[in-house]
Amino acid sequence: TEPVAADLVLSGSIERAGSGFLIELTGLEFGSTTTFSVSATARSRDDFFMAIARLADAVREQLAGRIGHRDAGRAAEVFSAASTEAAAAFVRAIGLAEEGRHDAAAEEFETAMWFDPALGRAVAGRALSEYRLGHKAKAEELWAQALVLLDTMTTRERLTFLARHSEITESDVDAFARFSELVAEYPADANGRAGLARSAFALFDFEKAAAEATEFLGLVPDSRRHISDFATYA
Repeated sequence: TEPVAADLVLSGSIERAGSGFLIELTGLEFGSTTTFSVSATARSRDDFFMAIARLADAVREQLAGRIGHRDAGRAAEVFSAASTEAAAAFVRAIGLAEEGRHDAAAEEFETAMWFDPALGRAVAGRALSEYRLGHKAKAEELWAQALVLLDTMTTRERLTFLARHSEITESDVDAFARFSELVAEYPADANGRAGLARSAFALFDFEKAAAEATEFLGLVPDSRRHISDFATYA
């Protein structure tokens, strides 16, 4: 995630709690005595990364009133995985997908799924890559699998998955509503802005499409892949 200038000092601890772990974090604002504390419990070693994601969500809620709305959106960009191997493969897959290399991305998503079968975002990512490759039957199978794993995703992951699923299944009204919900909660979510621009354009709301394209390019000004696409919205 990007660093956020929130004028805070953070300290944390991890302790054994039965067969699991208790993770605690305390934040202190510079120049004051105002603090906040959040905690999360990992039921087992396998649940550790999920607990970190829950802790990140709790920190985001605490920071929401202390930092700008856009930076709050960036601070919430987290994902959860049950192992470092799964996390590493997932990060590689995301990078490849953003470059449009969906064949290689699908392989990395599959690797992430092998290390962590419950990594719903990897399942959803692979579904999207398979769809882009024209493998619609495989994509539908993976979409169904990802739907079962919604409870393992963070709020942001769920909103992103449901929005993209609506877009892929050509439900433009649903996609517009889902992407609108995503960017309302996370204004700095660039992919959410791009999706909202596309869905608005599909609904012939050209003014909204142009506005969201402008928002996206303000967040990712060097995105050559989207500049040509969004030129038609102006």
